[in-house]
Amino acid sequence: NAMEVVNDATSAIPVPATKVPDVSIIRSSVIIAMTMLLKAHLKSLYGLTEEKCSKFVTGKKSAIGDKPAVKRDTKPISWSRLHFATAPVLTTDDIHVQKATFLGVWNEDGLTAEPEEDLV
Repeated sequence: NAMEVVNDATSAIPVPATKVPDVSIIRSSVIIAMTMLLKAHLKSLYGLTEEKCSKFVTGKKSAIGDKPAVKRDTKPISWSRLHFATAPVLTTDDIHVQKATFLGVWNEDGLTAEPEEDLV
């Protein structure tokens, strides 16, 4: 039952029970945050802009031809910003930390400086 009843001498007052967070939602937030960090890492690694990524159509050739993406760095992705990418969510404190981390990653998405487009 989602409601507990507090009895005093005069009446019963419904009080919301302490809600247990849905762990599947927290796990999903870890997966989404990992995807967002991977996207940012790949854009940085290959010097891609959001505009170029959003205009890409599989199998479609552009009028001037497509230049292959060239790796600008060999640095591997770091999960240091997302602790629960490499560790399990076990406690309610972990859940609160993941919620805050997810919101931070979500709010930063797209705020990274974009590389300049090659005008060749």
